[in-house]
Amino acid sequence: KTCQSTSQMSAHGRLARRKALGGLGTLFLAAGTALIILSGLDDTAPPALLLYWGAPRAPPPPPPSLAPLKSAAPQGFNFGTAHNDLRVFRLGDDAVSRYEREVARHFNIVTPENACKPSTIATSPDNLTWDFSACDRVLAFAEANSLKMRLHTLAWGEWNPKWMEDLPMAERRNVLHAYMAAVLGRYRDRSGVAYVDVVNEACCDNIAFTASKQNCDPALGTLKAGQWFPAIRDYLDDVFAFAREVAPPHAKLVYNDYGAESLMDPTDPDKADRVYETVRQALARGVPIDAVGFQFHVSDMHGGHGMTGSALFKHWIEGVKRNFHRFAHLGVEIHVTEIDVGCNMPTLTCVHGFGYSQREREQEQARVFAQILDACLSVPECTTYQAWGWTDRFSWRDEGEASGWLAADQEALMFDAAYEPKEAAFAMERTLRAHSETTARMETSVAPSSGSR
Repeated sequence: KTCQSTSQMSAHGRLARRKALGGLGTLFLAAGTALIILSGLDDTAPPALLLYWGAPRAPPPPPPSLAPLKSAAPQGFNFGTAHNDLRVFRLGDDAVSRYEREVARHFNIVTPENACKPSTIATSPDNLTWDFSACDRVLAFAEANSLKMRLHTLAWGEWNPKWMEDLPMAERRNVLHAYMAAVLGRYRDRSGVAYVDVVNEACCDNIAFTASKQNCDPALGTLKAGQWFPAIRDYLDDVFAFAREVAPPHAKLVYNDYGAESLMDPTDPDKADRVYETVRQALARGVPIDAVGFQFHVSDMHGGHGMTGSALFKHWIEGVKRNFHRFAHLGVEIHVTEIDVGCNMPTLTCVHGFGYSQREREQEQARVFAQILDACLSVPECTTYQAWGWTDRFSWRDEGEASGWLAADQEALMFDAAYEPKEAAFAMERTLRAHSETTARMETSVAPSSGSR
């Protein structure tokens, strides 16, 4: 009986295995048939033909649409970008048209990135050979699309042609005047030139981790030695006074600098004070400075979040607000002129991974862009907010063009390399719109009633 039972059980087991294998065979046959059917379908196949796989997955939701950013801004507020002129112009007409359509759609003011700098225009000592074509082209684009233009820049220690760098000290004042007269005279009657960056980055630095940015000398006061100073000892006074004589009468004259954005910046704690004292004393002497530009080449960390951000920059944004208010009390306009938000400081390498996803990185970046925009909009004297470019495709912080030492992969702008808006663009749209609505409510609340006299 035992042998018979064992034999019967074995037979039953073999039968069960055959049934199971047969079921698997049927399943594989069905799957293969489904694959054959699916391979012949196009994207328009009706869901009924996909029954082998059950109900089809719902398509992902479309990405949110972004309104023209300038349309969300409060009335009269300048919201802009740098125009990546030289890098874009070499791509051909179709690429330029596509790029400039986006610029005109979202912004109401542009700054030529390199087209109007001395090294682009004054290619030789012979002013008959000077090349204004790229600068002219950006201005023509701006005026054709009702955009303002910031003329950048006249007097700077960098981006000067070799022949200027080699000038004897005694000749530098006259040569700079001649250059300024040629540039400003050319655009004196052009309505599109709203601002002129007269002097760029004149104050000295004391950044601990960058040897080239440790250039303060007590004998020179708050300014640093360079192309024009101390050869022109009364540098700010002379250059701004001469600019006022020859610049478009309607254009406002700007002093522009970096690293002076916050009173609570550990990278160079006293830079904001040095710039403030430079401007305050210049105004007291009657120097015609109409506006001060703060560049804001910053990082995700400046929002004060994360381990490094909270350790180094916890109070940085509060320091920005306080700094804006004290400059406003000087009677000058405040401009955010060149903001970009990289994944690290401009001179340091980005570190990817370590649990820090791209999504989280874009959210931190968006937070910093929006916080600085909010700080600007909260001060009536802050009239302008401009990024140093708008698409990662042409970001100076990705290409390292400035001097060869910039880290790559900063992805520091509000649109990606394919011109798609990132989190930062949507965050700024919300911030602009919120301030516009607040301004509208305030204006409504103080408006006189229809029966008042």
